[in-house]
Parts: sequence; C-alpha cells; structure tokens
Amino acid sequence: MKTLSLKEKLLNRGIYFRCNILVLRICLISVQYIGTITGGGGIHVVNLSKELAKMGNDVTVLSMGIKNLPESETITLDGARINIRRFFTQDSYKISNPYEGSKREEINRLHEFCEKVLAFVLKENFDIIHLHGHFMIPSMAKQLKEKKCSAKINTTFQAFESLIELTKEK
Repeated sequence: MKTLSLKEKLLNRGIYFRCNILVLRICLISVQYIGTITGGGGIHVVNLSKELAKMGNDVTVLSMGIKNLPESETITLDGARINIRRFFTQDSYKISNPYEGSKREEINRLHEFCEKVLAFVLKENFDIIHLHGHFMIPSMAKQLKEKKCSAKINTTFQAFESLIELTKEK
C-alpha cells in the first residue's frame, strides 16, 4: 500500500493548492459586511476577509441581504478577491440595516438568517468557518458540530446588546 504525502492527503480531502501553496476555503459569517455595516464588527469582517484573501485563500463571506444588494457577487479589495453571498429575510427589502425595528423583529430576522445560512453551509465543503457577531450567529457552532460539519469552526462574539434589550421589552 502506497503511503500518501501530506499534499496528496489534503488533495483527497478537497483542499487544493495554488503554486504549491496551501489554499483554504474559508467562510466568514456575519450579518454585517459591505452594504450592511453598522459598526466595528462589520469593519473587522471586511478587514479579515481582505487579509485572508490576500494570503491566497478562497474566501467567502455570508451576510444579510437588504434592499437591492445583489444576492451574490465577487469583489476585489486591495487586489484580493472575495466571494459574497447574501441571504434575504422576509423583511430585507423594507429595512436599511439588519438591526432596524424592534428588538423582537431583529431577533426574528437573525433567526431566519441563521436558518438559511446553516442550510447553505452544510452543502458546502469549507475548511474553516468563522462565525461573527450576535449571540445567534456564534451559537451556530453547536448546530454545525451536531450535523457533523467537518470544517474547523471559530467564533467571535462582538455584541450582546440585542439580548439585553430584549429582556427589557414588556
């Protein structure tokens, strides 16, 4: 039986190389990205996606769609190509940012977004999934593991104010 090299093992797993450099399929999930940025979390995801893509990785950002943003596009930031896939909720065409409306409306919107993103991610073959933002998005890590997602999962919590505000609603 032939012993496979590390490169052969990685190729068999679906990881590919450009010019003998390991290329990872990285997925960043954030409600905020270009077109929906409302604060530092969105800026963080833009900068991270750009730097990961500049390193030669295949970077896809899954974000919330609002108004007339395209569902899918590839952009170039400082020479780095980034794939963007936006997921629209029932009220996406009526809002100007993901946090518009009451906290209850925001939470419902995030829940719908997470369900759609989870279904999409489970059909893909990402090497790394990085979850950013509100409590709902990072909590997708548990669902991904329960569904036997093979990607390495990283989470970054960037805000809890929605949950706190929801407890104040009467």
